[in-house]
Amino acid sequence: MDRFLTDLEKIESAIASHDVMEYVKFVDLRSIIDHYWIEEFAKNTDWQNGSFYYTIHNGILRGGPVWDFDLALGNTRVSENASTKGFRLRKIWWEYLFQDSVFKKMAYERYLQISPYFDNLVNDNELGANKLDSLLDFFRESFERNYSDSGWANCVAKNSTADSGMRQLTCPFNPVPRPTFDENILFLREWVSQRNLHLKGRVSRELNELANIEMSLDEILAIQDSIFAH
Repeated sequence: MDRFLTDLEKIESAIASHDVMEYVKFVDLRSIIDHYWIEEFAKNTDWQNGSFYYTIHNGILRGGPVWDFDLALGNTRVSENASTKGFRLRKIWWEYLFQDSVFKKMAYERYLQISPYFDNLVNDNELGANKLDSLLDFFRESFERNYSDSGWANCVAKNSTADSGMRQLTCPFNPVPRPTFDENILFLREWVSQRNLHLKGRVSRELNELANIEMSLDEILAIQDSIFAH
């Protein structure tokens, strides 16, 4: 425990410095940035105060694994997180990291690199057939039984009487689902598409404002690789 606390103090001090040449020694930027974007893209309500995981190994902070997305991708009563617009998850370490314009530039460059993967969740693109349709093709019968027979998807409105055969799960934190399975699939497809469009637009605009920063994501990752190798 003493070693862990010592490592954590070094990591947090480096992050608080807002100096990339300091925190590059202690923060695995590849995993930390990707971890942030996965959670931010989905607007995961459980980020920070719910199912939030990271590792510290040999004094290096790494993000993930990602987990628990039942209150994400618009499926939440938290109105700010249900919206496809805005940034919501810059908390704890990420709050301090994004105060450094160099980190912000790195993170924004990375989003533009990975945005095709987010788009491919629901749309065919250069990466191939979209993941949602592929999953539906393979699991549709099971998904539909889960929705119609088991009651997993059923939530009741406030002050109404729940059917005793329904599993309520995280109600009242989830919204009441749309009436049909296909309507819920359409909602998910549209939410993911609109979220990616919004983030690409906003990231591109803010990245233009950081054009005076000479260091790029690839250059800093190369520096980090050299540090970690030794």
